[in-house]
Amino acid sequence: MHPSRTRQHRTSPPPPPSHALLIHTPVAGLRFHEFELAAFPLDLGQRLRVVREPENPYDTRATALYAGERRIGYLPRRLNKMPARLLDAGWPLIARIEHLSTGYSDRGPAHTRVSPHAYPREMKIIIALFIPLHAQGRS
Repeated sequence: MHPSRTRQHRTSPPPPPSHALLIHTPVAGLRFHEFELAAFPLDLGQRLRVVREPENPYDTRATALYAGERRIGYLPRRLNKMPARLLDAGWPLIARIEHLSTGYSDRGPAHTRVSPHAYPREMKIIIALFIPLHAQGRS
């Protein structure tokens, strides 16, 4: 494969036990976090923390996605109303990386890491957001 072509990686593991799929969406705001992402490896199936940012000056329903302590982006504005309401009500949502597109295919044995040389327009991360099926799953 030519090194300038985008390599796509997909996985479709089942939802976590006792959880249902809420949304499946690309992560918004990757271009604003490009330098952190380029230096921080991400893996398929990796869980992400879902954090509300009600004080966000651009969107009062902003819902950020974190890998460890690094914010990688946000749920898209057009899809964040329900997750924001659920988080505000105390529901523990789980996000998981379902798809990575990197800029190069020659990184790592399984090609599952974001290349440090990938350009923002070549990066794409799709996540699945899950909700517990039962009220006892609430925190």
